[in-house]
Amino acid sequence: MSALDILVTTYNGVAHLGDCLQSLVRQRFTDFRVLVIDNASSDATPALVEEWMARDARIHYHRNPQNIGHMLSADTAYRMTGAEYVLQIHDDDMLHPDFLSQVLEQGLMQHPDCPFAYSLFYRLVDGATLPGIHQYRPELPTGVHDVLPALCFTNWILQSFTVFRRAWFDAVGGFQRHIARLHPEDAVKLRGGFVDHYMWARLATLGPAYVVDEPLGYYRIHASSQFNQSSGSRRLIQEAIRTYDYIYDDHDLFDDVTRYLVKLNQAGRLLTQCGLIKTAVDMLQSPDTGPELAPIRRAFLQGLHTGLEHMVFDSPKFREHFRLETPETLGMLAQIIRDLPPDTILRPRNTLRARMS
Repeated sequence: MSALDILVTTYNGVAHLGDCLQSLVRQRFTDFRVLVIDNASSDATPALVEEWMARDARIHYHRNPQNIGHMLSADTAYRMTGAEYVLQIHDDDMLHPDFLSQVLEQGLMQHPDCPFAYSLFYRLVDGATLPGIHQYRPELPTGVHDVLPALCFTNWILQSFTVFRRAWFDAVGGFQRHIARLHPEDAVKLRGGFVDHYMWARLATLGPAYVVDEPLGYYRIHASSQFNQSSGSRRLIQEAIRTYDYIYDDHDLFDDVTRYLVKLNQAGRLLTQCGLIKTAVDMLQSPDTGPELAPIRRAFLQGLHTGLEHMVFDSPKFREHFRLETPETLGMLAQIIRDLPPDTILRPRNTLRARMS
């Protein structure tokens, strides 16, 4: 069995699928198997994949008898494979030849405490390569990092550029946990970012991520893409609120600190413009939430600081214009944390994480 399974989900993607497969067979790390799962395409996808299978024995094909939707299709491919490591890539995305060498071979394989590893990526719009993901993200040097606090405020990690450990993903429910909770109306109201965000948030409860601070892939932008802003800020905010409610309701995975950070993000940034640090102080001083937060207030504020201290808006044009908090307010928050006594309730250790480590 190969070390890595690459799942290529496709539906009527013949225009770009060849580019995706070409980027896979050019990888310098070669110990992988590719499964193209076709969601009953009506275009020339079967013929294209047959050509690629003739060129490279690592490429395999499965066609669903009918279109069962992206999540069920991905889960079908996942259950048909069994390698220790998994990459799910969309049919129109592409990888740099060094992607697997840096993310998997030098990253995840060398750091057994990490459940997943990812790289940054370029945006590909109308054939032009654009720098920056045009999204908030923590600016982290290549290495091992706890990304769960930052995931309470945004998601910048995409499936196509992330490799994860199968056993660890299974431990937090795999794709089936997502499918079991997804209501039909949410499939429309919550778009692609929800799938990615839910995967990484769950995995991040088990350990840190290995981060490659370099664009090693190409994300093709469409009208319905996750990072396309044409649907309007109001709809994006509505989707974000529903997404955070959906993800962090898993009380068996996320502790009180994490879930309060998410509520802080909703109250201080998505529902109002009060600011995250000011809202956090208001929550601590509130007669309603203050007593609840008092035993964990240091961990709560430390999580806020950790999530925000490296946050940038990753766009060359707007990098200096969009900030979640200023360096001055972050400095004030750090001083508040230093002045606080230890929490009276320590954050409970994730017993599942202890078993996986």
